[in-house]
Parts: sequence; C-alpha cells; structure tokens
Amino acid sequence: ATLIIGSNKKNLVILTKTMMMIGTTLAFIGICQYGDIAFTSIPGNYTVCATMAHKNLFASALFLTSPFILYGVFRFPGYWRGISQTSLALVTFGIMISETRSVWIATILSAMILFFFRNRLFSKDHAMSNFKNREKAWVKKIGIAAFCIILIAALSHISDLKHSVLVIRHSIFSPDSLNER
Repeated sequence: ATLIIGSNKKNLVILTKTMMMIGTTLAFIGICQYGDIAFTSIPGNYTVCATMAHKNLFASALFLTSPFILYGVFRFPGYWRGISQTSLALVTFGIMISETRSVWIATILSAMILFFFRNRLFSKDHAMSNFKNREKAWVKKIGIAAFCIILIAALSHISDLKHSVLVIRHSIFSPDSLNER
C-alpha cells in the first residue's frame, strides 16, 4: 500500500487531504460536544470523545492526523493551506480539551524533535558556519526543552488539582452531606 501511495504524488495529496478532513471532522465533533452544542447523544465514557467512545482514543486519533495536517500547512498552496491551518488549530484545540496527558506529552515531544531537526529537514545547508551560532542554538534548545518539561509538570498538576476540586465539590454538595446538615 505504501509503494502504491508513494509512487504517485497525486495519491499522496489525496491521502493528505483525506486525513486532514478526517482530523478536522473529529475535532469539530469533539468541540461541539465540549460546548454542549451538538453531537451530545453519541455514547461515550467522557463528555469529549467525538465518535471514539473514549477521550484517549479521540486524542490519539487527532494526534495521528497531525503529521498530514502539518504537511498540508507546509506544502499546499492557496486555499488548501488556509484549510490546513484551520484544521491544525481545531485539532490542537481538540487535543487540549481532551485532557489526555499522554497525547500532550507526545505533542510536546514531537514539537521538540521537529524543532531540533528543523535545520536538517527544511534547509539545504546542514552545517552552521561558526561556533558562536552553534552555542546559541544549543542554549536556545536547552531552554525550550526546560520550558516543555515545566509545561508538562504544570499540566499534570492542573489536571490533579481539577480532580481534587471536583471531589471536594461533590462531597460538599452531595445529597448525603446536605441531609447531615
């Protein structure tokens, strides 16, 4: 299948556009569920699950469509580039509202890897000319890596804090605690 799709550029474009539209549709359904606008009758274990029945599967599906969307952002001309950018925004928001830490970590690590190797992927000249530029680049990369680690820790803490607040709120406003008063 890979040889057939990769043998013709037209097939790759069709596959990319299809995966981009699938990711956009899933993200749109998830965002509508998050806002209680539509698609709330689709059965699932969490409020935001689109058609996947669980938020982890939903976020993983969105994450797996992101390389195709990024390809569209970087390679498509005209209005397809705008559609790709809109799709990227919707998929990113869908991943954020899914509250799936594993996909957040995967997204951050993918962004770091893309950042570290962007010179090799997107430029023809792989080597930097002088030592000072290399040193500045490594300091910047280490700073971004430290920021991402702090962001992961903060997201983990916020999720735990949100769970604690929900438990306290439930214990205060539960019918049993109101009967005791």
